Amino acid sequence: MILSLYFQRHFDYLINSSHGYDTDEIMVAQLYNHNRIVNYKSTTVNQLKERFERIKNVGKKLDECPMIERWMNSSTAVWDGSPTPIVNDKDETFELQIKFVSIEFFDFWGLEIVDGGLPDRIDYGGENVIVLNRSAMKLLGYTDLKEAFVRSTSPLSISFVDNKLIEFGVYMTPVSAVVEDYYMGHLTEGIKPMIFIVGAKDPEGDVMIKVKKDREKEVIDYLRKVEKEIYNSEDFTYKWADDIVAEMYQKDKETAHIYILFSHISL
Repeated sequence: MILSLYFQRHFDYLINSSHGYDTDEIMVAQLYNHNRIVNYKSTTVNQLKERFERIKNVGKKLDECPMIERWMNSSTAVWDGSPTPIVNDKDETFELQIKFVSIEFFDFWGLEIVDGGLPDRIDYGGENVIVLNRSAMKLLGYTDLKEAFVRSTSPLSISFVDNKLIEFGVYMTPVSAVVEDYYMGHLTEGIKPMIFIVGAKDPEGDVMIKVKKDREKEVIDYLRKVEKEIYNSEDFTYKWADDIVAEMYQKDKETAHIYILFSHISL
């Protein structure tokens, strides 16, 4: 009975916890009607120019829409990430969830920078910076941001600048800021240690749109017209961030019910 009550209270606490980021009125839209992977061997210069001209035109249309509060491109949503080995200054290796984001990412999702700071802007070819969440700082053994340096076992990003290959993250790199913890996925998985590689704005990816309150239908209609005008397509798809998170929460509730059921059976 005690075990059953423990599971009940533990999962009740998790289900009622805040995920730690803003989802209100945020749309995740697929507005770029083309394959994200570019085959440069078979793509002509004119095709590339047309591709980026369309992306530019989509941006103009988003800027012109009075029902849109703000927007950004991102290949990484707040709940996305993948495990990667990160090494601290004692040459110890730990697994962190890596995310590739732009400076706007943190403010857009309402994530609080609790220590350090970010540059005003990072242009393409500029130096990336590293941000850790509180959990990553603790896991890596750091209590002072000034002492926090990390590297990876392989390049975290690769770019060509002035015909030179730049491999970022293979040497010890200072941590620029610490962000507050949040649940990036299922609540039952707990808060994961995260590393954010902050660089130039993503030219493509999904379009994250903060819609003005009660203007959702108007924005959807507007974006359908944009997709039709620029890509001559009606394949515009989208999801609301609230719905994506609700789906994860629903799976957490199902997991909680299963654990509670087994705890009753074991009595």
